Amino acid sequence: MSLPANIDAERAVLGAILLDNNCFVEAERLTVAEFSLDSHRRIFKRMSELIDQNRPVDMVTLIDELARHKDLAPIGDVAYISSLIEGVPDRPSIQHYVEIIADRAQQRGLIHLCNAMLARIGEGRDQATPILADFEESLARIAGKPQTGAKPLRDVLRHVLDKMHAERHRESEYIGIPTGVNELDAVLGGIREAELWITGAMPGRGKTSFGIQFAMNAVEQGVPTVDFSLEMKDEQVGRRILAGYSPAEAFGARDAKMLSEQRWKQVIEGAAQLSTLPLFIDETSSLSLRDLRSRVRLYKRKFGIKLAIVDYLRLLVATGRDTRERVTNIAMGLAQLAKDEGIGIVALSQLSRPDDINQVPTMMDLKESGDLEANAHVVLLLYRPINKDTGEFTHQDSIIVGKAREGPTTSIPVVYNESRLIFTERT
Repeated sequence: MSLPANIDAERAVLGAILLDNNCFVEAERLTVAEFSLDSHRRIFKRMSELIDQNRPVDMVTLIDELARHKDLAPIGDVAYISSLIEGVPDRPSIQHYVEIIADRAQQRGLIHLCNAMLARIGEGRDQATPILADFEESLARIAGKPQTGAKPLRDVLRHVLDKMHAERHRESEYIGIPTGVNELDAVLGGIREAELWITGAMPGRGKTSFGIQFAMNAVEQGVPTVDFSLEMKDEQVGRRILAGYSPAEAFGARDAKMLSEQRWKQVIEGAAQLSTLPLFIDETSSLSLRDLRSRVRLYKRKFGIKLAIVDYLRLLVATGRDTRERVTNIAMGLAQLAKDEGIGIVALSQLSRPDDINQVPTMMDLKESGDLEANAHVVLLLYRPINKDTGEFTHQDSIIVGKAREGPTTSIPVVYNESRLIFTERT
């Protein structure tokens, strides 16, 4: 029996992208594996890589990319690439073809799954319960996230009342994931599911430390969290965690030789305790928005993550004609990812350098601020003034709530603990 496939739909999608790169937006939901032919999988993979690198997908660039990866000969050489644009339907949208490809891929997946389950049952090594569990997990993966249409108001209100009932009877103090700064949590109620928080700060003002603080406070509450460290190595993140959450101080964590023997033993004991926390660090640099989305879904399925930290936003690779459009696409993508996966996302961003180093930051200081602000549920701005005579920080720091869709805008007085690399309430 031949496996379900629609070669014409696959060719139409690939040809449409070649003629108009904007069509990739509709095809982005597809994965390489959903194409039935090996040649189409190779072509779509190279197209995706070109898009992620913000390069045009045309005959010249695609053929060059395929040749560079030794993919050109296996697909039928240049003639096959040229044939893709022949007879491409003149349609304003390729969504229908994308749905056909996804449907056939699901059908093939069901056939493979059923065959695998039948073979496993035939072997007689497993009982029914683990087989059923694996079958349900694989079936859910094949089905993907169901598309929902309009809902009656009664169903929406029923869902709202169920959530409000759970809120009234919860054991935790806050609705969302606490940030670790009590006054900030009292104002905003923590990081809720499906929310995108943007945290802005000038370079050297504790932006990364604040992101780690978010992550560590979450995992200490038992909330699985992933930290996408696009700027720092995972070892550097680990040292910062030791500095803030074990007996080691920041300087000692940087140079272990400066630690006394007793302190060194304390650090080892602290590391053993921290190792049990559900924090996962992904240090991949030049991570594309598309890859980030895939990894979040993978980590959610594998580790059950409920919070993602992105350090920092502008290092993500995304499409766009200029920086502003690229940042817009990143912000929109992160907001949509939080909504689709039902997780909280905290994305760190740099503030522009003002003429006066002690100028209180505003929303306008966010680089490409309008686009970030529009897509964020909450915007936090870190303010750490400097004594102009000594060049040292005054410790009169603040966390400014510049935007909150469900809460007030205010300023929280804090102080940055430079030995532990964390922000605490200022008293």
